[in-house]
Amino acid sequence: MDKMIKITNFMHKISFAAVNNTTKPKRRIVMKKVLALVLSLVLMLGGSAAALAETAQSIPPLSQISSNPNSATFTWRSDVSTQDVEKKEICYTEIGITKRSSTSVSIYQITETNAKAAAIQGWMFVQRWNNNKWEKYATCEFNKGNTTLCETAYTVSVESGYYYRLAVTHLAVFVDSDNSSRNTYSQSVYVN
Repeated sequence: MDKMIKITNFMHKISFAAVNNTTKPKRRIVMKKVLALVLSLVLMLGGSAAALAETAQSIPPLSQISSNPNSATFTWRSDVSTQDVEKKEICYTEIGITKRSSTSVSIYQITETNAKAAAIQGWMFVQRWNNNKWEKYATCEFNKGNTTLCETAYTVSVESGYYYRLAVTHLAVFVDSDNSSRNTYSQSVYVN
């Protein structure tokens, strides 16, 4: 913005000098040329301003950016006061993403059920903010049988210069009951 003001002031000085050093008919021609030059500069600056605006738009909403620049976690726990003790279900989840370097993040998930499940399984999706939306970047699976607790961790290679978050689909399979599932999302971290 400051560059545009300086260029405009400079162009104003040039046009003023050019107009004052010519006769009246020539002033119009000189003024048209100066205005054409100013307009072309403004259009060129407008193009770069649009590129800067696109860069600013490539940042996720602030509510989706972690206040900790290196990691983001999310924890969900079912409300024990409303939990149906007869129903077998997922009762606790925790997920996290941590920036390890300019080319890697570590991710983890914890899924717990209130009764033994035939299997606790799911998918961990590393998502990248690109073109103003979250897109799937990498997928890791987890699966543990005959348990109430499943913990999984991975290190994932990523590209520098993007925001990344973790999205997890948790699924508990029970032999004599309905399945239980939950989707969770972390806030994002910037990898640079």
